[in-house]
Amino acid sequence: MPKLYYNGADTIMIRMPFSEQFVEQLKRIPGKAWNNEKKLWLVPCSRDSVDALLKIFSHVTITLDPSLIDTPAGRYIERQLKEKERAEESFLSLVSRELTLRGLSTKTIRSYVDHIKRFKKAFNKPLEQLTTEDVRQYIFKALSQENRSHSYVGQAISALKFLYEDMFGKEEFLVDVPRPKKEKKLPDILSQQEVLDILQVIENPKHKALMMMVYSSGLRVGEVVRLRIEDIDSERMMVHVKQGKGSKDRFTMLSKQALNCLREYYKKFRPEVWLFPGIKGCLLYTS
Repeated sequence: MPKLYYNGADTIMIRMPFSEQFVEQLKRIPGKAWNNEKKLWLVPCSRDSVDALLKIFSHVTITLDPSLIDTPAGRYIERQLKEKERAEESFLSLVSRELTLRGLSTKTIRSYVDHIKRFKKAFNKPLEQLTTEDVRQYIFKALSQENRSHSYVGQAISALKFLYEDMFGKEEFLVDVPRPKKEKKLPDILSQQEVLDILQVIENPKHKALMMMVYSSGLRVGEVVRLRIEDIDSERMMVHVKQGKGSKDRFTMLSKQALNCLREYYKKFRPEVWLFPGIKGCLLYTS
């Protein structure tokens, strides 16, 4: 990560970890110099030099020392960095819009965008210039060095596949990138007594009813907080889950114990639309 300083003599000082690629590019800037004593580079504080620096460091984070921020060159660099940030945000907004048009959930869209951001940060190149081999190296590092789960890596591949094949139009860009096998792990299951112990210590009727619905009806958190009063069918002892995982509707069972908890909760809190409303009557939680 390069850090830029101002030395008070119309010269910008650059301190950074050694990079052969950066050094070769810095050597091409007219008027550049290497300070062996301080172990940093010096370039003229001119518009041409600043533009050259911004181009060299276009895909890494630049830090400006306070000594440089209040100079004309520093203000120009800040404007250019903000312009670059706005352009990146605009592109990611376009990615989000395209994913939304394909009907992906908000949570999945957010994950895809985060994967693209992390991938971009890992290389000192524009996304369009990265190759399939770069993706393979990125995935290999995630699996071997960062110990990422196979599902995490699989989603990263899906995000990058969408980026390159759908956004950039590079057909079969990741055809040679294998997906890791799905991991088979046994879930941690609480015993019946452990579940009862948890439910018995919950005193708030609302919290108890919510937890009872999660346990007895097999609901996810994102599903139970989206339940409406009309979704509870006490005659057929069923719960109508609308737009659950995978944006699919389904029915699940309603136990007598859960129904009793719901009735106790309803008598005290009288919810109107959402079964478990938040403070302002809206959803308690959204994914």
